[in-house]
Amino acid sequence: MVREGIVLDHKISKEGLEVDKAKVSVIEKLLMPINVKGIRSFLGHAGFYRSNQTKKGTENQVADHLSRLNDGKADKLEEQIKDAFPDEQLFVITIAIAPWYADIANYIVSGILPNNMSSQQRNRFIHDCKYYLWDEPYLFKRCPDQIIRRCVPEGEIRVILEHCHSSPYRGHYARVRTAAKILQSGFYWPNISKDSHSFVSGCDRC
Repeated sequence: MVREGIVLDHKISKEGLEVDKAKVSVIEKLLMPINVKGIRSFLGHAGFYRSNQTKKGTENQVADHLSRLNDGKADKLEEQIKDAFPDEQLFVITIAIAPWYADIANYIVSGILPNNMSSQQRNRFIHDCKYYLWDEPYLFKRCPDQIIRRCVPEGEIRVILEHCHSSPYRGHYARVRTAAKILQSGFYWPNISKDSHSFVSGCDRC
């Protein structure tokens, strides 16, 4: 129904893809910039239109505008433009740490065993993996009481301990009761009892 049209500054028709001539004429009328900021902007536009032109000859005049500069001016222009940004700094480096269950999840998903395992460790690992279920992005464990609980990465453990022990509605229970509250809430990690003991021991109120 539509024989031709302009899409993203390009003319599309049965003849193929062409740069919109109206846009080209605007660039042709631009004055040569005299400051670094203007030059960078101009270079960006000129490079864009040079890479997107589909015809040879006079229609490339705008894209080749830089070639009109004589050699002296071009050299001086290169000296003025600096690609270094001395104010750039790296403020934060984040290192991703794999959760304690990374090997288990990898084995369940891909069947790849961890490296450097003895045959006994390998057999034990494969046996233990039978109790885990992967439901992306979470790993769950079927515990001895047959309840399925979500495996918690290290970054979430302290928050869970705080909620199950020292939040206003939890009552600052002892280690065993705090660990029981965590399990009742549907969370699991291998050292729940030990971590609960350490957390309760460090609670100022307790």
